[in-house]
Amino acid sequence: IPLITDKNVVFIDTRSKKEVKISSIPGSISLKDFKRNKSEYKNKQIIAFCTIGFRSGKFAEKYQKQGFHIMNLKTGLLGWVHSEGPITNQMAPTRKLHVYSKKWNLVPESYTAVW
Repeated sequence: IPLITDKNVVFIDTRSKKEVKISSIPGSISLKDFKRNKSEYKNKQIIAFCTIGFRSGKFAEKYQKQGFHIMNLKTGLLGWVHSEGPITNQMAPTRKLHVYSKKWNLVPESYTAVW
């Protein structure tokens, strides 16, 4: 996935700390980190994500209005893992994904859903 290694692209995980602790896109930053250093990302291409794309979509709308170059990963992490995008638990690759609730347990068979 070339975007993960592109220095001009920043992935922002808009999920809760509890969700992020299970897994996230490698190299992504938290919502808290973004808000603390917003000016640092003003000239970057930002890709916001969450589990299914709803929360990150709201986040993207808000910050587009503030002049940020931001897109929403519309398929969320569920789509990401179905497309074989890597996730990590901050220490190593993982096959666990926090899916928000049992209703959203739509992970591929090779993954474990956590809620």
